[in-house]
Amino acid sequence: MSLSFAVTRSRFRCVAVLLTIALLTTTISAVPAAHASPDTGLDKSLCNSDASRVTIPDDLPVKACFDGKTLVLENSLPFPIEARTDNGGTPVVSPTTEATLPGAITSLMAPMGDGLTPPGYRLSIPIRESQTTVSLILPPEDQMSGYVWAQQLYNVFGAVELIGIGQALAELITELVTVTKNYRTCLMSSTWFGKIGCLAGYEGNIGFAFGRFGLKVVTPGIIEAIYDVVTTAWDTNAAVTSLNGTWGRGQKQLVIKAAAQSPAAVAMTMDNLRSAQLPDMYLIPAGPMTDGVREGGNGGRVEIVDPPPPVFGDFTGDGVVDAAVYLEGSSGVGGTYGEVALFTDGGKYLGNFTGSDATQARMAGVTSLSVGDGRITVVWGARDNAHPVATTWQAQLRWDGAQVVADNVAMQSAESGGQPVDPQGYRQPDRTGIYWNSPSGNITCSMGNVDNLAKCLIAQIDYSGPSTCPAGPIYAGLDQSTGQVTTACGGDSEQLPGPPKVLEFGQSISEAATECVSTDRGMTCTDNNSGHGFTLSRTGFTQF
Repeated sequence: MSLSFAVTRSRFRCVAVLLTIALLTTTISAVPAAHASPDTGLDKSLCNSDASRVTIPDDLPVKACFDGKTLVLENSLPFPIEARTDNGGTPVVSPTTEATLPGAITSLMAPMGDGLTPPGYRLSIPIRESQTTVSLILPPEDQMSGYVWAQQLYNVFGAVELIGIGQALAELITELVTVTKNYRTCLMSSTWFGKIGCLAGYEGNIGFAFGRFGLKVVTPGIIEAIYDVVTTAWDTNAAVTSLNGTWGRGQKQLVIKAAAQSPAAVAMTMDNLRSAQLPDMYLIPAGPMTDGVREGGNGGRVEIVDPPPPVFGDFTGDGVVDAAVYLEGSSGVGGTYGEVALFTDGGKYLGNFTGSDATQARMAGVTSLSVGDGRITVVWGARDNAHPVATTWQAQLRWDGAQVVADNVAMQSAESGGQPVDPQGYRQPDRTGIYWNSPSGNITCSMGNVDNLAKCLIAQIDYSGPSTCPAGPIYAGLDQSTGQVTTACGGDSEQLPGPPKVLEFGQSISEAATECVSTDRGMTCTDNNSGHGFTLSRTGFTQF
């Protein structure tokens, strides 16, 4: 790559000398006296401050705040700092609106280790309950100089071109820092005449580095940008020198005291469960249950349902027994809603699971609650006025520290409870079986034919089907003798003497021991002898 400059050669050499001296005589120490301002010490805008475990000193060279669980540091210095802890969690670094280098650039620079915070970036460190020491440390000189170079490369070339270099950006910055260090060494050991050769070599090496990594230096603006490097380097040098006197050997420490010990949690029992606290729910104000029931105005009521009996185990991981129970509640002016609720510490409400995210229907009765490995296995029915056809589901519940999480959610049994129709009205002339369509016409089904299969063909799907027909159509078949389910890419539907009748939502049709139910969630066919079957819909296929 060629280098072109719209200035005289002598002027460039003068600027380059200033650049080199400024960049590479930078000594590593710490915060300028000018930074003993609102840019340092406690900043309550960063968090809800909690001073019970640590007092943020006014002379801390960066803005900081501790909320009792997380230490937040914001670096307003013109160079990076590093924070290390002896007992903290994994630090998270993120740019603020004051960041002059975007995260896409800093992430490509050489790995600096956890806790390194560039100028204009914020660092959040989770702090455990035991005593923790946080040390603010100045990075090595090469890293400091590297950030000065990275900033100026970004100013000159922009993010797109630097990101285009990719992981090689770190190599380029390392090379620029090394070239500049070598130039400083050359100047220190040369006569005034030899310094001319040092400058020529430095100038050529910088140009070669740019060209080797695909950066083409063009005018206007390159000399001005280099002068910015000089200014930034001198500012950094002054800041570092002043900071050394403030910190002492380039390090400042915060000691965060151990958290006060909370009273020991109380194990859950059947007695304290029946008087446990409930939050506001179903228009009933928060408060304790009385003998497993809490009542409100307008006939509202929440109560523990048994069976299934409540289950007990350590769901929170604190070594103390918690409880899970099935509750049913109503405001008195609507239907009844169900949930599995978790309680801890003698009767505190943790959270709940209703299943509606998976089923799109209310929890209409729990048939089983069991415990294993700190998880609750729940089996429930899903049904409401909008979805009058019931399904049975199973999930494993766990507490993740903030909410109840459901894993392995799956439908366990077929849709049931549909309004039966007379299958004779769904026969076709000169055919042995019965035939019907879904209300949308997207699913065509039949059963009772000589192949002894209940089968459905769906024309359009919104998910990825088999590799040979990822967009559909898809065929699903249920053997009416064995209950075995098969799927395959579908073809054209069978040509019939007349159009099939529609099996409306909420209706079911049966032939021998096989029942198919039409709902707004799809078509479900079940062999009632084996309990096996399938659900086919535009949004997915389920085999059970």
